[in-house]
Amino acid sequence: MNGLKPLFNSKSNRYFFQNISSEALIPWGYLFKLSLKHLQHKKRKVGHKKDLIELVELAKNYTTTLNVQEFSQYESMFQRPDTILDKIQKLVIGDQVYAIPQVNCIDILDITRFIFSRVEDESLNLQWKLDEYMGVAEVISSFAKNNTPTTFSAVDVLSKLNNKTPLAVIEKILVNMSHHIDGINNDYFLPSDSQRNNQNFKPLINLAESSYLFLDSNLFSFGFYEVVSSEYRNAGVKDSVIGDILEEFISNKFTSSGISFLTGEKYKISKAQQKLLSTPRAMGECDFIVATDEVVFFIEVKKKVLTRAAQSGNIASISADLVKSFANAQIQANWHEIILRSEGVLKFESGNTLKLNGRNIEKISLSMFDYMALHDGPTIHQIMNNLIGRELISDDKAVQSLLKSVNKSLSELNHQYSLPELSEYSKCQNAFFNCRFYNLLQFSQIIKNSSNEEEFKKNIWANRHVSTGEKDWFKEMHYLKTLDKKAEQT
Repeated sequence: MNGLKPLFNSKSNRYFFQNISSEALIPWGYLFKLSLKHLQHKKRKVGHKKDLIELVELAKNYTTTLNVQEFSQYESMFQRPDTILDKIQKLVIGDQVYAIPQVNCIDILDITRFIFSRVEDESLNLQWKLDEYMGVAEVISSFAKNNTPTTFSAVDVLSKLNNKTPLAVIEKILVNMSHHIDGINNDYFLPSDSQRNNQNFKPLINLAESSYLFLDSNLFSFGFYEVVSSEYRNAGVKDSVIGDILEEFISNKFTSSGISFLTGEKYKISKAQQKLLSTPRAMGECDFIVATDEVVFFIEVKKKVLTRAAQSGNIASISADLVKSFANAQIQANWHEIILRSEGVLKFESGNTLKLNGRNIEKISLSMFDYMALHDGPTIHQIMNNLIGRELISDDKAVQSLLKSVNKSLSELNHQYSLPELSEYSKCQNAFFNCRFYNLLQFSQIIKNSSNEEEFKKNIWANRHVSTGEKDWFKEMHYLKTLDKKAEQT
């Protein structure tokens, strides 16, 4: 963990990993996952620093042979249909090799409490009450200081909770939260072994009978959500329920910020419109709408995550996950835009209306969790510009159902862009310039930094015409803020 300290940016409260260099980079992600297999305390031998340097050099040399490191910020910008799948695969594997997924502990606890408090039910056979679990999790969060490893006992947690939760319950929760020290990533060896990486399943490590380790709040906090999610899933709670509550969470954030918005608005697509547009869809539903005098934002939410099979580099799985998150949300938003442009107004069943009034339209796909490099604007634009109008084909019988689903969505997307209402985009160099892809934590930060619709637009557009090529939204926002401050000082 000491090696990661120089990468930590205290202002952003995140590690900033480098993925572009003319020199071979240290594969932090790969080394981190390997190191978790060997957490047992061992006495340092003479010359251990020299051994460590040699190990890092060996890892750099090995991962360089994978050819997934980018040596220029322009590498992703000039793809063709025959290169794009290979590039997507390299980006996903590169994230696993050179970066480590991270979440802010406070944010993930906020999401966890909000979502699962809405499905709390006495009839569920849970091992503990949600309030008890969250109380323990919040105490552990308070122990974490400056992203340094923290050890504690159940008695320490009991003391912080002022004895409100029985020690036996705290101990049960801590056991649920904990990896055994010998049980992390045991079968992980290669960067393609993401399906064998179990680190994110739990936030803690059980060092001894009554001693627990919270290794790093940014790198292990996702486990707080995963433990609860798994518990509720095992109790019979369906993922579709979580998806509905996710929209309620976003509504709550919009309301708290003071941004005016519409949500869950439904409208009918008439028989005549269906025929004219060649679509069987009889109903449209807008997850979220934010409008300014200049632009209308359609925001569509998809719970789909980047699966471990995709993280391993399986291109069929990557394509399917990306289509089910980004592309299907765009398809949904495209129908809103098409009807709005053709009719000049959307008339909702609630009685509300949305008039175009000559405004531009932007469409945001919102995933629940991180797709890492694939959230990058220029990257997702390159992907979609090269996939639209095409089919994915494979001789592998095991992926046919995945590809059938992918190709169905790509076909509908291609049809939409052939219609008069969207065909103007196809004449542009970048047909998807008005399309964005965020995850929930990125989007929540945008909302947090906005107090009205104009500020929301400004924050969405902050990196609209700028890219560092690093494919890290938080790092890019930090860089742009630094430039703004320097400009103000001159």
